[in-house]
Amino acid sequence: MRSSCDIVVGNLDLVTEILLRLPVKDVARYKCVSKQWLSLISNPLFCHSHTRRLFITSTPCFLWKDISDSEFERIPVTKSDTDPSPVRTYKFYNTRGVPSIMQSCNGLLLCKTIYVSFRVKIMRTSVEVVNPTTKHLLRLKPSLIFNDEKLSAIYLCFDPLRSIHFKVVLFLRAKSGSGSITNDKTSCPNKFEIKEYSSETGSWNEAVVFFTGSPNFIVDAGVYCNGAIHWYTPGENSVYFDVYQKRFNSLPEPASNDGKNMHVKYFGEFKGHLHLILIENEESLDFDILELKEDYSAWIVRYHVDLNLIGDAFPLHFHHPFSVLCVVHQANEEDSIVVLWVDSKIVSYNLKNHTSTIIYEVDLPWYVSGDEAGKLFDHYFEILLNVGLN
Repeated sequence: MRSSCDIVVGNLDLVTEILLRLPVKDVARYKCVSKQWLSLISNPLFCHSHTRRLFITSTPCFLWKDISDSEFERIPVTKSDTDPSPVRTYKFYNTRGVPSIMQSCNGLLLCKTIYVSFRVKIMRTSVEVVNPTTKHLLRLKPSLIFNDEKLSAIYLCFDPLRSIHFKVVLFLRAKSGSGSITNDKTSCPNKFEIKEYSSETGSWNEAVVFFTGSPNFIVDAGVYCNGAIHWYTPGENSVYFDVYQKRFNSLPEPASNDGKNMHVKYFGEFKGHLHLILIENEESLDFDILELKEDYSAWIVRYHVDLNLIGDAFPLHFHHPFSVLCVVHQANEEDSIVVLWVDSKIVSYNLKNHTSTIIYEVDLPWYVSGDEAGKLFDHYFEILLNVGLN
């Protein structure tokens, strides 16, 4: 007589429904149960279904590493993580070089690794798209990236709710004679040609898109969200590039700006929500978190933050510059938080009840402070999907 366990294990449909609800690390471990389970868990359709389900409900973590180390620390954004050792140090892929994260995008990372050979006195740079959970990676063709001195910016574009494939978009400095400008062969600082790699085709496109930015346009300060790369430039025409339609459009100006000389404290995304924080000066502890409407018609005030309210809890912290690491927007508003770095501490601030919690303490180099600290942390989701990585 078969036991209930045997019945469950032998029912592939039931096994699939159970595995779809488990965390990534548990599902990956179950590959060794049997060849049938290995085949199921390795199936791209299963991986995509698992990614879509967990992407909606999962809470991100941060990845951080010392600049001289090759290991990364995984830091959860909440202390409710059921992992008995939530802060872990690990290598997410084997390399003899020193890796750094250029961009994190919905479970995949765009990484740059520097290899130095003292024996032959050469230095080589490699760019990879990496899934650190499965330790799969794809090395991009170097001749189109770091061997080309025209490179101004590179973006990884991946949305698991939209497609199982990703794109890598290059912005290359164009000659002023490119397109319909002049025949002058000098580089034009704010004119770019755009090339794209698609994991669906496994190739770089031949079609070239040209774009000329405004005088203060910073091409490598964009944020990918919902199929587009966005740039916000205070007081100027802000734009976004639709990577599927391959065209630029204008972003609306926040109503709260109204001609003031505002400073961008934070510009980032979370699960399809694009957020913007503008402040009048670096000492501002009272600010709004703006969110771009789904139809791109306007920015709305999504949350209001007053860090003076937690001054009693952390009386010393806000005498120091702080950085906004991430705005975690949840379906249950009571769980939505903004994550800050201040005085060597990662702090979670609840946007509903205005309470705060110290998540983790990080010793950063003495010369890193304020907004610069935010560039050292990348929020990340664990996913099974390999999207064509080898």
